[in-house]
Amino acid sequence: RAAGAVTAAVRYYSRPEILFLVKKESFVPAPKVDSAVINLEILNEPPVEVLDEKFFMSVVKSCFAQRRKTLLNSVSNTLGISKETIKNALLKLGLSENVRGESLTLSNLADLSNLLYKK
Repeated sequence: RAAGAVTAAVRYYSRPEILFLVKKESFVPAPKVDSAVINLEILNEPPVEVLDEKFFMSVVKSCFAQRRKTLLNSVSNTLGISKETIKNALLKLGLSENVRGESLTLSNLADLSNLLYKK
């Protein structure tokens, strides 16, 4: 659960850095978790190349849409792409068909998006 669609989007557009932590006791009422102050250095160019940014973001969102499901099932269910097409793309990337979205790097997500993209 350390990674999600927001994490991928933030890393696509910026270079995030944790500046310092803020204890939950600093807030009233106190939340259940500590917080962090972050700096987002906006990038001039994304760190990965994608064929279509809008489609890339759709793939990223679909990879994390159903956390309890494998990426294969989640992407197929949310984007309507055949499981066979997704399996082939994962195979080309050297990834298991049982992989989950949180296991993929930003580069993996870009490569998957590019393989699934149809003009």
